[in-house]
Amino acid sequence: MNQYFRFAKNYKKAFLLAPLLVIVDVFCEIVQPVLMSKILDTGISHKDIDIPCIIQVGVLMVGLSLLAIAANVGNIWYSSQGSVKLVTELRKGLLSKIQEFSFANIDRFNSASLANRLTNDVNVLQQVVMMALRLLIRGPLMLIFAVVITVRTAPGLRLIIAISIPVLSICIFFLLRKGIPYLIRLIQGYASILEADGNNLSQEQRQLLNIARAAVAAPIILILDEATSSIDIHTEMAIQEGMDQLMKGRTSFVIAHRLSTVRNADEILVLEEGEIIERRSHSALLQNKGR
Repeated sequence: MNQYFRFAKNYKKAFLLAPLLVIVDVFCEIVQPVLMSKILDTGISHKDIDIPCIIQVGVLMVGLSLLAIAANVGNIWYSSQGSVKLVTELRKGLLSKIQEFSFANIDRFNSASLANRLTNDVNVLQQVVMMALRLLIRGPLMLIFAVVITVRTAPGLRLIIAISIPVLSICIFFLLRKGIPYLIRLIQGYASILEADGNNLSQEQRQLLNIARAAVAAPIILILDEATSSIDIHTEMAIQEGMDQLMKGRTSFVIAHRLSTVRNADEILVLEEGEIIERRSHSALLQNKGR
């Protein structure tokens, strides 16, 4: 986590103001019911209408509403700015790190995989940071403010709240502990609903899904164009045997930068500037010190 902080150190203002504005927004929102009850209890009691009290509290409610709107807009602005600037610096850092890669690392992480890390993965992180600054802080603050106001306005509920909060926390903990693995399996199951063009899938999930579709279709000719470019090396090693079975007994054309993807091919064509410069098996290429 500390690795990310150095990319955000120049944008402390955005990351400090976004949570502070959430606090202001939540406070303004949670106080509104208290002020409304004051109008009912004080301004309208025993059929006597206290016009000055109603106007005073009403003006205060309108002012707090406007302040909440301004705080919400400010939170959206600073959370967006902070998340965008964070991933911009992170992308620069990644690109600088890639420039220092050894030849072994370049062979392990091909250009398509690195491009996916610099675009799709970084964009996902941007969305996570932005939603965290907007929503992740808001929920706990709403709970804290609600409990404080409830205890102050209704002292008789203190014992109930003191008992219910730990009980609910324990229940939520066990539900999450049992439910998250089930939810993960559900998301990855056959009943998962996909958005248009697979927008709710990562690039790696799309490639794995396309490989599964190819296996089910069982075509006579199979063309795999950078089929595992966005899949990490460990996952690719796990599915390599299945890929070999998928290509067995059919004509297969495999286009890849990663050497491990074409290691078991009957024949490898080495291209350079659009021309075939070598045409051998993997072992023959190694014996002849091929490119």
